[in-house]
Amino acid sequence: MSRRRPATRPGSQHRSPAGRAAVPGRPSARESAALATLFEQRHYSAAAALAQRLTESCPEHAPAWKALGDAFHALGMFEDALAPLRKASSLSPGSFEAQATLGVAQQYHGSEEEAEE
Repeated sequence: MSRRRPATRPGSQHRSPAGRAAVPGRPSARESAALATLFEQRHYSAAAALAQRLTESCPEHAPAWKALGDAFHALGMFEDALAPLRKASSLSPGSFEAQATLGVAQQYHGSEEEAEE
């Protein structure tokens, strides 16, 4: 008498494409790696598109918001970079990197009063 395994194991429905268990509210390892690669290769439009999808699927993940703002900033879209960088900063108020990036974007946009805060 052989026992058949169930078609899905508990928790298996939340596996990332890389095979690691995905953490709810966080991008998969594959998505994070793809985003890093796009930045390394200076494909900022594609990075912005991926970061936008990540902010929609992981709205509380500060690095996804920061990546979106960074991509907009790299594309020269300084005004568009502000909202996602503010969101990243608010989700991660202790992050020096998020605060510094927001300050730089505000300077480029001409919001020097805010940048000094």
